[in-house]
Amino acid sequence: MSLKLMRMSNMAKISVSIMLGLQSLSVMAQGIQAQQLALEASSTPITIPHTANGLTQTQYQDLLNQYTQIVNDSKKILDDPTSQATAEQQKQAFCARYHAYKNIAEISEYNPNLYPAPVMLMVAKRYLEQQHNSFTASGMTEQVFCAGATSK
Repeated sequence: MSLKLMRMSNMAKISVSIMLGLQSLSVMAQGIQAQQLALEASSTPITIPHTANGLTQTQYQDLLNQYTQIVNDSKKILDDPTSQATAEQQKQAFCARYHAYKNIAEISEYNPNLYPAPVMLMVAKRYLEQQHNSFTASGMTEQVFCAGATSK
């Protein structure tokens, strides 16, 4: 019984470590913010290459970095108490974050042998589950809420 509790505790520690790692990536966001804004303004969606053999470690890491950047950029709008963002900007940032987590879950699920895919899948699924529960409780769906939002 105590061994089982210890494993859960370790999983919680891993989750916290991953989340802290994601937060530390926000420092990089300042250097490539202009590039990200150009990407968000583009009408071309991000495509995830699904080959029979999956992604290489480098391809996975590049995509993970791209999606993590979107999550970190959304923090400036959604999590900063001094943010002056409009409701529309908040909606777009939320939807961009939501879709980034969906993409993280997808690339991690299809590439479970790559680092840190199993942990990122767990983190992304947890976030998506929380958002799904919130949408359900409010009688809304992501498809309806994010319809027309410029998110990738």
